[in-house]
Amino acid sequence: MVPFDPYPNFSRNADEARRLYAGLSAGAQRIVMPLGDTGFAEFYAALKDPEGSHWMVYFAGNRSGGN
Repeated sequence: MVPFDPYPNFSRNADEARRLYAGLSAGAQRIVMPLGDTGFAEFYAALKDPEGSHWMVYFAGNRSGGN
């Protein structure tokens, strides 16, 4: 059984963000924003998976804390 995660779109590290994006984006209906560096996160992506669910993959990295 997979343990409950109240923040499934938030990645714990950069490798997890890449892995989640690779799995979710395979055959995606729509990639709104590909995984990449933004002003607010080291990795961020938004997409609609093959089943039609919307996802955001987010890893703040060194940008956490809002400073």
